[in-house]
Amino acid sequence: MHGLGNDFIVFACPKPSEKKSLSLTKKAVQAICDRRTGVGADQLLLIERASSRDPFDFSLTIWNQDGSRAEMCGNGLRCVAHLVKRKGLSKKLTLKWKTGAGLLETKFLRMDEARALIWTQMGKFKLTEKEASSPLHLLEEGMILNGVSVSLGNPHYVVFGIENEDEQGRLGPRIERNRRFIQGTNVEFVKVLSEKKLKVRVWERGSGFTKACGTGACASAIAGVVKGFLKPGKVEVELPGGKLCIWVNSKDQSVEQEGPSSVVFEGLLDQNLLKAMKRK
Repeated sequence: MHGLGNDFIVFACPKPSEKKSLSLTKKAVQAICDRRTGVGADQLLLIERASSRDPFDFSLTIWNQDGSRAEMCGNGLRCVAHLVKRKGLSKKLTLKWKTGAGLLETKFLRMDEARALIWTQMGKFKLTEKEASSPLHLLEEGMILNGVSVSLGNPHYVVFGIENEDEQGRLGPRIERNRRFIQGTNVEFVKVLSEKKLKVRVWERGSGFTKACGTGACASAIAGVVKGFLKPGKVEVELPGGKLCIWVNSKDQSVEQEGPSSVVFEGLLDQNLLKAMKRK
């Protein structure tokens, strides 16, 4: 599946016994996500059905293509909600999800067999005045960046004014692994087009540049409001893979998102092939 070109391999395990058949170790995830010898994807997603006692409908677990875990993924959340509906795993139009960023909701707006338009609750964002204004020193580059640190359950560092793609490619991994960010960070390079529109390119932690990033689009809109470039409310974010609509509420520090998801293909992963890939 993909959301605006941010692509995923999705495993749906409605029954506990189905999860037991999976061996999603770090090496296995790397092998499956390899674009030459595996299936290929930015991230791998696992859906699990909740029990009747849980305050949510499904849980979502996320791995980056390097095998590391991610707390949240906006594009991925839309895709798994779409797949639940497509597979008939729930008749509800609004679903509650357990994620690494807390409990979040999704709502179906439109859907056909292969494509859906879905609204997602992205939770509360966090930042402090110190994070919003403290410069980031990149000693190897001889640069000082005045970006904005935003948390949506996963970390983001939003940079304005750097539009050269070669420079973005050089800075992305350096910022991701900067010692300020203990667990690494996603990096957004943002151009302000108007008070209601941004152009964004995202270096995703553990995956590199992606066609789109849902939480990255949200973080960029939030940072734009913090910097005074944008007005709170609806913001259109233009990504390499397409556009997302973001709503930023400064009063309660909540954010929402609306965008598409698409199914590309379904198939079976051969367990013997997986074992062979893990040995490499």
